[in-house]
Amino acid sequence: MELLKTAAWSWSYPEDAIFRLWGVPLCSGFMHASVGSFIARAIRVCEMRFAPYPPAWQTRALAVAIYVNFFAHHWLPDARWLLFAATLAVYGRCRVWFRLTRVHRMPLVLAAFLSRLFLWIAQNVGTRTGTWLYAGQAEADPVSFAKIGSWYLPLCQLRHGDDRGAACGARGRARPQPR
Repeated sequence: MELLKTAAWSWSYPEDAIFRLWGVPLCSGFMHASVGSFIARAIRVCEMRFAPYPPAWQTRALAVAIYVNFFAHHWLPDARWLLFAATLAVYGRCRVWFRLTRVHRMPLVLAAFLSRLFLWIAQNVGTRTGTWLYAGQAEADPVSFAKIGSWYLPLCQLRHGDDRGAACGARGRARPQPR
């Protein structure tokens, strides 16, 4: 992914790196891995459950479409707006049940948007420190607000579990039970 996106000038890594292949530092995947690891841990620690979770065939078809568009939009028409609508159609009824000090719930689409908003803030920190830059961006420029949408879709690719909505292998209840 990094090789294609840097070659297509979606973003670049302007700083020197000891270990770099074709303009991509070998540590670049750590950001993506840390985000995924954080999400998996938050799902487990907060006892998240997703209900009513859409059928697996719908979530898989949407994930494939998002993934294909993520790469193919450099050569084919960008289908992001259709994919945004598809996320609303597929996940619109789904709620995330989670526990902080007590049980809460929120629409899954809103949870994905808020997660992306906080990642956008982190991306601004990354560009301010010169860790990476998007095409046409200077270190002093904020990351475009449109990037929230660009990365919202990959967040929707995450498979949250089985068809019953149990999160990341945590089988059982559709929502956390009060303690």
